[in-house]
Amino acid sequence: IASAVNVSFDGGGAIEGDAPNSFLLYSGESFLLPDQGSLVLSKHTFIGWSDGVSNYQAGSQYLADMDVVFTAQWARNELNAPIISAPQTFEADSCEATITADNGATIHYTLDGSDPTVESPVCTGPIVISGTTEIKAIAIRDNYFDSPIASFTVTRGVWTFGEYLNWDRI
Repeated sequence: IASAVNVSFDGGGAIEGDAPNSFLLYSGESFLLPDQGSLVLSKHTFIGWSDGVSNYQAGSQYLADMDVVFTAQWARNELNAPIISAPQTFEADSCEATITADNGATIHYTLDGSDPTVESPVCTGPIVISGTTEIKAIAIRDNYFDSPIASFTVTRGVWTFGEYLNWDRI
């Protein structure tokens, strides 16, 4: 006669929801690991279960030969830093800068060197730069950690002809 085996599930840091039910098997019986149930860990994605030795995806077959507690495993939802594209120097009256980020992210930026926040302007297209400017940008998306802040300085090089003629009035 095979002995009974207890299988239970731990949320692994989940902040809300319920793990799949624990259940009783007989030693040597196999079963498929369930999905996460209603477990939720903010800014993370459920990736599977760990028995303390190996990691398994939901739906994997597991052979129960001893009492086991499976702990939910989570991956951080992280965004990459935005990419700021602009000339490093320019000589015209102005230039354009573009900022791109991971799909689904909203880009917030500043042009005064301060760190951008959710309250900063949203980038919806090219930005016109008219002088030496430090551009900073951050990507933000629901259920993701904010990206690192990207920074890029655009330098206005040579004066325009009009500025040169009026240099003593500037």
